Amino acid sequence: MKNIQVLERFALKLTIFAGLSAAARHRDFWHQLSTLLYVAALLNVGVALARRERPTAPTLTYWDEAVLALMAGLLIRILN
Repeated sequence: MKNIQVLERFALKLTIFAGLSAAARHRDFWHQLSTLLYVAALLNVGVALARRERPTAPTLTYWDEAVLALMAGLLIRILN
């Protein structure tokens, strides 16, 4: 898969998660968004393991997307 497709997929997930977080009125938006990003990171690790992707592949993989989701979730928690 091309690197741009992985980045587009992550951007789509982030947009969907932001919409879900905004729709959930019972929790803080940023807390909800970071929690969804943590769950996405865990699911990406599961997909990477199932597909037997190498973490050191020359292109972006589900491993990279998992790290990106985890770092985005942590950044949200730190800044909020």
